[in-house]
Amino acid sequence: MLWLIASKSVAIRRQIEKLLAGLSSVIIPTLLVAITGGVLLLRLGQGGPAPLRDLPIRVWMQDAALSDPSHQAVLGFLQTSKSTSLFDTKLSTRNFWFSVDVGEPFDSSMQVIDFPSRHATTLTCWDSNTDVLLGTADRSKTEGQIASSRGGFALTSPPNQPLGQILCKAAFRGPAKLLARLWTTDSLHSAQNSYRNSGAMIEAGIGILSLFMLLTAWVNRSRLYWTFAGWLLLNMRMASLSVGTDWDLFGIVVDPSM
Repeated sequence: MLWLIASKSVAIRRQIEKLLAGLSSVIIPTLLVAITGGVLLLRLGQGGPAPLRDLPIRVWMQDAALSDPSHQAVLGFLQTSKSTSLFDTKLSTRNFWFSVDVGEPFDSSMQVIDFPSRHATTLTCWDSNTDVLLGTADRSKTEGQIASSRGGFALTSPPNQPLGQILCKAAFRGPAKLLARLWTTDSLHSAQNSYRNSGAMIEAGIGILSLFMLLTAWVNRSRLYWTFAGWLLLNMRMASLSVGTDWDLFGIVVDPSM
C-alpha cells in the first residue's frame, strides 16, 4: 500500500513538474512575446499630449551660508539673471530661487504650470505681485495650489485668478534640470495618466519576468535562478527610478527616504 501511494506521489509530482516546465519554457515566453507585441502595436503612432509652451524663467542660486533673503532682494538678484527655458543645477543641493512669467492668460480656469523635474525635493511658490503664498510641497505632502504631477510638481491657478508673475524656491537632489511648462488642465491630466501607465507597464513586465524566473528556479532547483528573480525585482525599482515613476510601487506610495 505504501509503495502504491509513493508511486502515485511520484507520478503526480512528475506531472506537476512537466506542467511547470511547459509553462516556463513555452506558455509564459509566448505570452510575453504576444503581450509585448500587442502593446507596441497599440502604442505605435500614439503621440502623448504636449504642453502649450515652455515658459521663460530666471534663476538665482542662493549661497548656502546665507539665510533666506527677502522676496524683494531675490527679485533684484533675478533681474540680473538671463532668461532661459532650461536651467542645469549641476548637481547642486543649494536652494534655487526662480521667477516664472506666464504672460497673457488665455483662460484662468485652465492654467497649470508644470515643473517636471523628478529630482526636485521641495517647491514653494508665491505671487510676485501680491507676495501671497500659492502653495508648498515636498515628496511627502503638498499644500495650497501645488500638487504632485508625474515625476515633479504642478501649480494650478487659484479660482478666478489667472497666474502672472510667479516667484518660487526649490531644492533638488541629483542631475536636475529646472524648467516650467504651461499646460491646460485636460492635457496635463492625460499626460499624468500616460505617466502612470508607463510605471504600471514597467512593474507588470518585470513582474512577469520575475514570476517566470521563480518557476524556472523551482523546476530546475537552481539557486542561480532564485538569485536572478530577486535581481529582476531590484531592477524594477531601478527602472522606475530611471523614468521617474519610483514614487509608488504596485500602487503603494514609497517613503522618499527609502
